[in-house]
Amino acid sequence: MITEDLEYIFHESMDLWEAFRNKKIFITGGTGFFGKWIVDAFIYANNKLSLNLQITLLVRNKSKCISIMSTWLNLNLINYIEGDVRSFEFPESNYDYILHAATDTSLTHAVEKSAYNLDVIINGTKHVLDFAKYTKARDVLYISSGAVYGKQPQIIGNIEEDFEGAPRVDDVTSIYGEGKRIGELLSLQYSDSYGFNVKIARCFTFVGPYMKLDGDLAIGNFIKDYINNDKITVKGDGSPFRSYLYISELVVWLLFILIKGKNCTPYNVGSDKPISIKSLAELIAGFGQKDLEVCICQKPVVILPSRYVPSVTKVNNHFGITQKIDLDDMIKKTINWAFLEKENI
Repeated sequence: MITEDLEYIFHESMDLWEAFRNKKIFITGGTGFFGKWIVDAFIYANNKLSLNLQITLLVRNKSKCISIMSTWLNLNLINYIEGDVRSFEFPESNYDYILHAATDTSLTHAVEKSAYNLDVIINGTKHVLDFAKYTKARDVLYISSGAVYGKQPQIIGNIEEDFEGAPRVDDVTSIYGEGKRIGELLSLQYSDSYGFNVKIARCFTFVGPYMKLDGDLAIGNFIKDYINNDKITVKGDGSPFRSYLYISELVVWLLFILIKGKNCTPYNVGSDKPISIKSLAELIAGFGQKDLEVCICQKPVVILPSRYVPSVTKVNNHFGITQKIDLDDMIKKTINWAFLEKENI
């Protein structure tokens, strides 16, 4: 199942892979949801095309990383550096590409460890940019977030990259978005001062294998309920609108932004097809042959529902790529993976 998705990434990115031949790539956040897929995609393409890639992963614990991703064991193209993203020692080797994806997206951590989380985002990004200067990198991919826009106005259906809103500074849950916003500003300053390119991907909401089913994303929680045959529990009133892009498409879009994106130009990455949380719960509850109960914990609030839905016109126009995998297929693929994971526990 994973191989099928990797073949999709490989095929959809066919015109990009030669840019990585004989190149060295440094990746932070390689054991996260995004990072696992990015690394797997590079390994798959390297095996297909003999690209002679060298990948270095910054990890906190190499043994833990390999225990999680056993398929990476004994791969000669992967090197590991153990350390904190804010203070790791710079390796002597020069790198062509740096992909910075190391951030804890958990809202729980943003509230309970707000100062720590902000420090990791800002000073981690600064340290990575210092490394880009030191190693004479050509391109840095900065994984930012749609959270930089702050709360999406309810009258805006799909938020565009030129929206001038910002996270509220009197709300501790803004830590993640404000940190990413500062990270973008640092990236622009370093690019201007030191001459390397920084490509910016503002990522929204995604689904697929390797995602945490017990995290902050409703779709992951619903899939966990589904595979456990529990009622599908909606913690709020179900009115907010979200949109979901499948993880394999995320990787394709990130690769296009890294290789063909304009310097210091943000690109929204996500789906522009909204669905309410209530409708999403009902969709998953009735998936396949099941008919699970949907429990909505709060009464509806008589206001316009909140939205977190990007416009992806810029990606569509600049790169000629569009979303191809629909929500039903995303859910099916992730449920099938989740069942297999449950059986392996």
